[in-house]
Amino acid sequence: MDCSPATRSIVWLAAVAAAALVLPSLLLSAPEAKTTPEYADPDACGLCHKDVADAAAKRLHGAILERRAAEAKGQNCQTCHGPSQAHVENPIEVKTAWTPELLKRNTSAVMCLNCHSNQIPAISWRKGDHHAGGVQCWDCHSADRPAKAHSEFIARPASPVCVECHQEVEGLFRLNSHHPVLRETEQERVACSDCHDVHGRRSERDWAQRCRSCHLEQRGPYRFEHGAISGRLMGSCLECHSPHGSPNANLLKFTGRGLCLQCHGDKVTHFPGPACWTCHTAVHGSNTSPQLLTR
Repeated sequence: MDCSPATRSIVWLAAVAAAALVLPSLLLSAPEAKTTPEYADPDACGLCHKDVADAAAKRLHGAILERRAAEAKGQNCQTCHGPSQAHVENPIEVKTAWTPELLKRNTSAVMCLNCHSNQIPAISWRKGDHHAGGVQCWDCHSADRPAKAHSEFIARPASPVCVECHQEVEGLFRLNSHHPVLRETEQERVACSDCHDVHGRRSERDWAQRCRSCHLEQRGPYRFEHGAISGRLMGSCLECHSPHGSPNANLLKFTGRGLCLQCHGDKVTHFPGPACWTCHTAVHGSNTSPQLLTR
């Protein structure tokens, strides 16, 4: 075969010419680039899903979205289910943009925060413990509430919802000394959300402030403060108290001197009595005694 430079040039030019003829036809036959999903008419969903649409209209979310759609400020069902024009045109083969299968993969907040971002900053949720644990919005909240006043709808989450997952904590609430959360005669006195930011990240540095929001008698300020009360200790009040429940009185972690010796190990030979607070009665703080002997 002749491989001279002239021959190679002729072959190269022929290949370029062939490509120029074939490429336009390939471009014409190539699939169209994906475009942004389009919203269907707000009333389109009810044409096929009339029973679902009628039931939704009687619920709070449905009533709000229906009103927003009438005011041309929303897409009704598509606010939660995503742009669905393609589904309307081909309902057999094309699903809605946000299917239940997709939302189960810890993306429910993407949908819910479209409306609720003024109450729950998206960045707080993404940094939160529940998000990290794969908890879905509807694991705790129900979108099927009746169409009542909004103030009734956003009542604080019930603690029994929390213990469905946090079963180890439920056992602590059954101990003799416990926060009044679960027992029937104590309902609504304290809720998990009073202490925990259920949508954000757990913090271990602000417990003293959280505890003092209810326990005003320990708030101070004191001239001589216990380190836990002033916040100088990492665990703060939790250095001494078990917040959910304890077999010891006053939610104490230990009975007797063992409680104080967690920090005051240098006083192990100082033994005037069975409990340190027999003498140091002002354990949270004092205005008169640096040794917390009196208030």
